[in-house]
Amino acid sequence: MIGKEPTAGGQSSSAMFRVRIDNGEEVVIFIPERQVTPSPGRIVIEEYTTALFKKNTYRYLRNWTGEEGSKVQ
Repeated sequence: MIGKEPTAGGQSSSAMFRVRIDNGEEVVIFIPERQVTPSPGRIVIEEYTTALFKKNTYRYLRNWTGEEGSKVQ
């Protein structure tokens, strides 16, 4: 996570944050205030791509703990 973006309007339970995804691209996403991880924390986001305009949008899913891939099956 890079940092919080300024938002217009009143009080909200979500805030816009600028994040750097694994491919190096920087994107802005909404993250619920109570789930914000301290910088330089990692989060899990979901990417959506529109077929018509080839536009990518991202949605916050959860904080990344580092334990997700460590379980042995």
